[in-house]
Amino acid sequence: MESRLAKLDYADLYRMKWILGGLLGLLSLWNIFSLDLGLDWMVRGAAILMMAAVLWPPVAASLPAWFWRVQTPVIVVFVVSDFILAGGDFIPPLIRMVILLALLRTLQPRTRREDLQLVVLTLILVVVSGVLTLEISFALQLALYTPLVMLFLFVVNLSESFSPEDTVPDNAWKRFCWRRFLRDVRGLFDSRLIIFSGVLFSGMMLSASLLFISLPRFELGQTLPFLTMQARGTYTGFSEQITYGDIVSIMNDDSVAFRADVGPVRPRRSPYWRMLVLDEYTPEGFSVSESLRERGRSVSSNFVAAPAVLRQPRGGTPWTVYFEGGVSRFLPFPGSFGHVRFQSRHDVVVGDATGTAAMREAPGNVLFYQLTGLQHADVLPLHEADEPLIRALAGEASGGGKKAYPLTTLGLPGDAASLRVLDDAVAAVRGGDTEAMDAETFGRRAVALLQHGRGYSLRTDIPEGDGDILTRWLDSDVAGHCELFAGAFVLVARRAGFPARVVVGFHGGDWNGFENYFMVRNRHAHAWAEIFDPEQGWLHFEPTPAGLSGAIGQPSEEATAGGTQAQADRTWAAYMDSLRVIWYRRVVNFDREQQQQLVSGIGAVFQTVRDSTEATLRSAFSALREWFGGPWDLRHILILVRNIAIAVIVWVLFRVALRWVLTRARIRSGSARTRAKAGRFLRRLRAAGADRESGGPDSARVRAELRHIRYGPVVSWPEVDAVFRSARRAVRRAARV
Repeated sequence: MESRLAKLDYADLYRMKWILGGLLGLLSLWNIFSLDLGLDWMVRGAAILMMAAVLWPPVAASLPAWFWRVQTPVIVVFVVSDFILAGGDFIPPLIRMVILLALLRTLQPRTRREDLQLVVLTLILVVVSGVLTLEISFALQLALYTPLVMLFLFVVNLSESFSPEDTVPDNAWKRFCWRRFLRDVRGLFDSRLIIFSGVLFSGMMLSASLLFISLPRFELGQTLPFLTMQARGTYTGFSEQITYGDIVSIMNDDSVAFRADVGPVRPRRSPYWRMLVLDEYTPEGFSVSESLRERGRSVSSNFVAAPAVLRQPRGGTPWTVYFEGGVSRFLPFPGSFGHVRFQSRHDVVVGDATGTAAMREAPGNVLFYQLTGLQHADVLPLHEADEPLIRALAGEASGGGKKAYPLTTLGLPGDAASLRVLDDAVAAVRGGDTEAMDAETFGRRAVALLQHGRGYSLRTDIPEGDGDILTRWLDSDVAGHCELFAGAFVLVARRAGFPARVVVGFHGGDWNGFENYFMVRNRHAHAWAEIFDPEQGWLHFEPTPAGLSGAIGQPSEEATAGGTQAQADRTWAAYMDSLRVIWYRRVVNFDREQQQQLVSGIGAVFQTVRDSTEATLRSAFSALREWFGGPWDLRHILILVRNIAIAVIVWVLFRVALRWVLTRARIRSGSARTRAKAGRFLRRLRAAGADRESGGPDSARVRAELRHIRYGPVVSWPEVDAVFRSARRAVRRAARV
């Protein structure tokens, strides 16, 4: 039987190499689009050009010679400039350089050496983008890339056997037709080749999985520290300078900011995710003062102790947070804990007095960290940094000059109109009560005052008039958002003599009902307030009507002390999101502890199967021993003969069925194509006029043999290759006549 593969020439293999190389280039860009590289137009343009090279190969291969002469200096100038302008963040320009080189190799007529270069470039893009994004799509990308690159390398090696010279054929794209090309490629594959390829690919994937499970995990605390990216931009609502409306702009975005894996039991209380503390008041909003910024404790490690006011030495359940890149450099903390553990070494600035922690740079990809011994904190305890506040509240002089933290938490507007509004609000809170009031009581009354007759709205029209934005809003009855409620609460408390500050982060989150974790979206961004009590510390207050009604610990609308909670999200989107968390848990975060648990679980399963099999065999042998040890009468002998006969019949039927299946498969794999080829020769002979009797006895014999191959049983076929050679000669002879 003649093989279709034998009819391929070097030009056919070159076309296959070109198209497979273009597909490799396109596939390598899959996860690149998830990275914030900058110059997005370049990545999109590269993808469009690669697609054009695949769909219209003759056009891409006919680029003029001057294009290839000028591309080298242009690429060199672009790459050098890109690295210089990127500063210290060298990963994005490096990836852009590899994309340009891969695009060049995709468009350029390639020799075998350049084919191998294309494989290396696309492999770099696949691995780097997968490591940076850590997306579950990386697994699917690898599953597609691996067989494609294997096929590409197979064609490259096959072309070497057809043509030892490493050249580009001149007529590769002459009269190229996609329909004819796909038909020829389809003829290369049969069921045996597909089955063999599938078994080979499955074996390779199984071997890779076993290697992934069995390779030892080393806790080096620094996994690929150089392969990190800085975010091109973060949300302004999570920066050290916030103006009114910045957090509202975040809340209009429904994308996931981070996921928190808290274990199988859902917390009864809706957590507040603390990110940063704003102590300094400005007419435009609140900000982190320079003195507070200088108090940060710098740590470079993968295991960082919690801020002092949040430190919890023991107890609680560990939570794992998957923080999306490009959100903020400030880390969300839902309560007190012992340590924060990162996957690799990071530079972290810890605010021991404010209960915050921030990265040096906002991460551009997903950041994983685990909080150990987590417990909800109702009150932030006193810290040594709060001593100036205690002395100030006791009436001790604090000195002149510019106020440093924590005295910045007493700052107020400087204009008379704003102070007059604040005085009226303080008088309304006190309600004529002249006795000294503690911070917790004042905070509850201030919350009641702010929420009385005032609703919640993301769109607020601040009235015009004297005073700054907050006091004008406070003097009106219009609805407001969380920034206005928290800021107004802080100013009223400060005017009454209580230090207060604004806290920014997230509140709550959607509970994924499939894998039991929090999906905290950008629309959960929130601002609340803290007021200082010299006996307890910093007390949490929620002035916004949509949240808690008073100090932390009071029942909320989302989660009450009785355990009523919002319904778990079981939508299709939540299910797809849960697959990502499974990927994070089982693959990305697969550490030594999980490896030991998995090995122990597999060992336990094998031990159970072994014990069950051993018990079954013992029971069977015991029954056989008892049966053979019984009295050998005629009934026993007939039962033994019957069982032996059944076993022999089953074995014979199995062998016959197996031989029939293998024979049918062998016949079907080649008979259909051979019959079709015989039919094509019959049509060509008819078109050339060689089907008439004038064609001679040899022509008649060839036609008869072709008809027998076309319609007769396979077992009675003549020598197929000889018949096809004779038919080819008959067609040429008829054409000459």
